[in-house]
Amino acid sequence: MFRRFLRALQFDRSLYQELQDDPAAIVQAVGIMMLVSLALAAPGITVYQVGRNPVLVILWSLAFNLTQWFVFSLLGYLPSRYLIKRGVTFGSFLRIVGFALAPGVFSVFLSLGGGAVALLFNAMVILWVLVGIIVAYLRVMGVSILAAFPMAVMGMFVAYNLQDLYTWIFF
Repeated sequence: MFRRFLRALQFDRSLYQELQDDPAAIVQAVGIMMLVSLALAAPGITVYQVGRNPVLVILWSLAFNLTQWFVFSLLGYLPSRYLIKRGVTFGSFLRIVGFALAPGVFSVFLSLGGGAVALLFNAMVILWVLVGIIVAYLRVMGVSILAAFPMAVMGMFVAYNLQDLYTWIFF
């Protein structure tokens, strides 16, 4: 899992074909999503949501990351299945997107620095994730960047709007 994790961080295109063909990799993708959730919860507990119940912060992080995972997977699967007519399953999209979201583990460092540093670092992590999603879509769907980029941006838009909804519900 660690080697695949590193390959995902490096945008290794062959990794996504490998994940598409390995149904057992869903366990590893779930593990990565749990790591990303804990990494996002850490700065929330230590800096941004001080005084809040840490369990709620962890649940919020878990809900956000699982929703993000599902949204990106669905936005890749539906066009791939019904418009492009590729024989890709929803499970394979869950696997590739789970690994493409791996840079989210660096969210743990958002508690370092301060306002501007954290904002810059968060922007870098978000862009890293976006590029990972685009590379995954390009490889598995076999489409051009003109198709993959809007789907990935739309996924970001939906996921981060849902994040605001979760923040309103939990806090």
